[in-house]
Amino acid sequence: MNGVDTLRGVHGIRTMGSSKKRSISRVQSSTYLDLYMMEMEETRLVKECKRQEIRHSQIKQRLQEIAEYRESAQQSTVNKTTVLVASEEVPPKTWKKVSMSY
Repeated sequence: MNGVDTLRGVHGIRTMGSSKKRSISRVQSSTYLDLYMMEMEETRLVKECKRQEIRHSQIKQRLQEIAEYRESAQQSTVNKTTVLVASEEVPPKTWKKVSMSY
């Protein structure tokens, strides 16, 4: 999938076919040449669309992983605070008082 269209910053460049400009006048140009140029542009756009769909699915997958991790981290934090609160509720220890003579 490596090609000129995968380079950074090349996506905004319009081709001769998409800008509707020709190196020769319209009278001399061939309809077959126009069809060929449009077909090549269509092929390039279909490839780009597939790449964007793949990237979009990767992004959605990563966002889902982050959401699951965040939820599990919050759940473990809630469990830890519940354990800490439960341990703090233990009544204070009572001490025996014994008199000593010196």
